[in-house]
Amino acid sequence: MARRWDFISDSRVDGLPTDWRSDVAGRVLDLLGNCLAALSGRPAEAVAATVGEWGGSPQATVIGSATRLPAPSAALVNGTLAHSLDFDDTHLPSVLHPSAAVVPAALAVAEQTDASGPAFCDAMTIGVEATCRLGMAGYDEQNANSVFFDRGQHATVNCGTVGAAVAAGMLRGLSAARRTSAIGRACSMGSGIIEANRTGGTVKRVHCGWAAHAGVEAALRIRRRDVDPAVITELTLGVPEPVLRTIAEPIEDECRPLSGYHGAFSGPYTVADPARFALAARVTPVADPECTRIFPHQFPAVLTVRLADGTVLEERVRHNLGGPENPLSAAELTARFRMNARRAVDDAVAGALAALVTGLAWDIGPTAITGLLRSAT
Repeated sequence: MARRWDFISDSRVDGLPTDWRSDVAGRVLDLLGNCLAALSGRPAEAVAATVGEWGGSPQATVIGSATRLPAPSAALVNGTLAHSLDFDDTHLPSVLHPSAAVVPAALAVAEQTDASGPAFCDAMTIGVEATCRLGMAGYDEQNANSVFFDRGQHATVNCGTVGAAVAAGMLRGLSAARRTSAIGRACSMGSGIIEANRTGGTVKRVHCGWAAHAGVEAALRIRRRDVDPAVITELTLGVPEPVLRTIAEPIEDECRPLSGYHGAFSGPYTVADPARFALAARVTPVADPECTRIFPHQFPAVLTVRLADGTVLEERVRHNLGGPENPLSAAELTARFRMNARRAVDDAVAGALAALVTGLAWDIGPTAITGLLRSAT
């Protein structure tokens, strides 16, 4: 344990490589875009109303608000926003969302302590690393599943709470002994059950829905072949067997989802097109052996399209867009952020935010970003 704490202490003195800081700055950019896009959602509105009644010292910015709240309250609201759309980064094969827990906590403490951009990035990096290592400690390789999920626990909450404590402790300059104490307290407080995921509740957004997003990518590749939907007689969406329960059952509901949230995790609806219910009805989700073998190291999909003239087209997505094997370019990441951010701020503000976040790895401090967020809202 001592050697691990030495690593954290050394990083506070010597700093981490610039390319690591740049990578984590990209995660911050992506998460801020998700938060801005989720501002109109009910979960964050409810949490913001609650913490607003708690009051306290103005220490950290709540995204979407011109006011500041105590750092823990701001972290709570921003963490809710970060994961509201299930659009945040995902670590595989642990299937947890590290940035949604760590970034809001680190951002709140960094603003409160007026930390530098590099110090913020270093704390973020180690907090995310701690989260992912805990997630992997709970991964059962033989059964290709997380023991957290098998026991009804929510891995993102259980592991992310510790990662958030590590990042916050670094930014506050805690000694090794006090960091250990903070982690112990975080373990006592971090809890969450996954049952809502399985019964249709919205407390936890569905992990396995990402398989449907892989299916979207294969549908887009098919569309680039200029296939007329009118001549499609059948579509077969092959996914890992464990995700069928999430995106394909009951099939009659998945073909005509009852809400936008429901549609986001419907295999037929997502692959076909939101405007084409008739085409969605022709989609048959099935368990694909190769996809099942790869899962959960990836969330793969295969789309097979049969046309009226007998032609069969197939597209496979073995590596998720944004993962190590199929990474987003800096331009693609910025474009994704702008599309999300424009739901809440104008394009000029979105561009300015993107430039500031990119500078976190060098000389831009988090307070410059949160200040712009407040003025924009």
